[in-house]
Amino acid sequence: MGSESMRNIRLVASDLDGTLFLSGTRPSEKAYRMIRELLDHDVVFVAASGRQYENMREVFAPFADEIGYICYNGGLTIYRGETVCEFFLDHALAREIITAIESTADCDAMASIRGTEVISRKDPALYPYMTGFVGAPTRVVDDLSALEEPIFKIAMYNADGHLNAEYWKARFGDRCNVLTSGNVWLDFVPKELNKGVALKELASSLGITADECLALGDNENDRGMLLAAGHPVTMKTSNPSVIGLGEYTAASVEEALSREFPFLR
Repeated sequence: MGSESMRNIRLVASDLDGTLFLSGTRPSEKAYRMIRELLDHDVVFVAASGRQYENMREVFAPFADEIGYICYNGGLTIYRGETVCEFFLDHALAREIITAIESTADCDAMASIRGTEVISRKDPALYPYMTGFVGAPTRVVDDLSALEEPIFKIAMYNADGHLNAEYWKARFGDRCNVLTSGNVWLDFVPKELNKGVALKELASSLGITADECLALGDNENDRGMLLAAGHPVTMKTSNPSVIGLGEYTAASVEEALSREFPFLR
């Protein structure tokens, strides 16, 4: 498998946390160099995450205007500064989810809107975590459920990783898509929306087929993207529920890219 198969891969879509970022919140210097080389060889690179556009642009500052972004687990897709597609949660449903999360002990809600994340004052530690460790523009409000702006997604945060995903899927899964998004996050996005929907929209807009797409991921919020790409690759540290979706597993994105592209070896 890999380049020996004579693949014609024109687009690489990679999840960030747990995939491109195996530790920390930035790619390795080697990964930066590889992405630069992909772009120089006319391969489209797409960063796909539950994160916001502004934060992802900062992470990929060396070539921020040259790549694609699937943000909010598919809620907003941008390529070279142009919006490809965007999807919003039903506002009444968003308020209901926020109220349910905020009334749950040890859990915090975060709403993703254009330009910023919005949180309540419930957990004073969440703001420095978001602005310091994650590096995301974040606003604190008194009543999160009173937001009037369109909401891409609601995220539930539990610092100890006690997400109880099955409970939340049973409670809201008939009206929205509930996705595990890392060790401490559970995301609520519009029904049937996922990174795969966004990847298909972006690839189609560029005249790229599924068989020309390589997708790398590690968690439930990557499932749609892994299924949408002709060539899915999972990480050796992936969630057991998705690890088998890959054509093979890799120890890192760098390992997978070296395997697929001879010019990166």
